[in-house]
Amino acid sequence: FPNININGYTGFGVPGWMPLNRVEESYTTTHTLRAIRGKHNLAFGFDGVLHKLTHWSPHLGFGPRSNFNFNGGVTSNGSFSNFNGYTAFLLGLPNLIQKSI
Repeated sequence: FPNININGYTGFGVPGWMPLNRVEESYTTTHTLRAIRGKHNLAFGFDGVLHKLTHWSPHLGFGPRSNFNFNGGVTSNGSFSNFNGYTAFLLGLPNLIQKSI
């Protein structure tokens, strides 16, 4: 959901809140040891696996969800009020749209 700011009102939506970099790691190990004395069969081993996910989130600035600002400039006759911003929001006429790429 994009971040929406209306002049004179509390904004709503999802601002860029996620971290820039996130690293998720998990380790998996397998151990094997075997010894058979008849005919001298000897085996041993180790298997280690690191699963690593490095995730980059482009949630800087205004984020990939974008940002809409409604200040009422398109619905005012020179005087700004809270109702002008709300009217611009209802009409879907933002004065500024921003998005981080």
